[in-house]
Amino acid sequence: MYQHLFDDDRYAGSAQGLAKHLISEINDQGEFRYYRLMMGVNDLWDVAEFQQDEYKTFVFGDADQMVRLMYTEEDALYPDYVGSFYYRYGDHPYPDGARAEGLLAAYQLALEVGDEARIERYRDACDKVAWASLRLCNTPESMSSAANPERAIGGIRFKLTRQWFRVETIQHVVSFYLKLVAMDSP
Repeated sequence: MYQHLFDDDRYAGSAQGLAKHLISEINDQGEFRYYRLMMGVNDLWDVAEFQQDEYKTFVFGDADQMVRLMYTEEDALYPDYVGSFYYRYGDHPYPDGARAEGLLAAYQLALEVGDEARIERYRDACDKVAWASLRLCNTPESMSSAANPERAIGGIRFKLTRQWFRVETIQHVVSFYLKLVAMDSP
């Protein structure tokens, strides 16, 4: 609409990127993926009314898809891609805190229901995602071109190639790590 009204295409690339992302988030049934519904199902699994196969199938289906669309040691284009997600193989790596939280919820649900195969697969994937997400933390080297790098060192950026800070991005990554550490604590 902006481009049409102002005859200005400076945001066309960003708009196309947003459209591509939104389209990629639609599943085969025409609905958006909801990684938080995964956490919700896991959180409510102790309530008898929520212990339904269709809920468990939903969580495991999304988690299985995430694991399929994750670079591994065997197929990563570069070693530092391991644990990052992609939409199409060959894409730039995409570490993602929201997906990490969803994957961790699936791991917790697999533990709850005793699904041994998924427990191992999801735990391995969570470990890989944890390492990949560390690459979102700003280091002195990654901030060398910033005007005031000392202000951003240690922060969690939006993407590997973007130095922006978003509260949502930070929250998802931090929540993933807090839950993962809590699971490993006695």
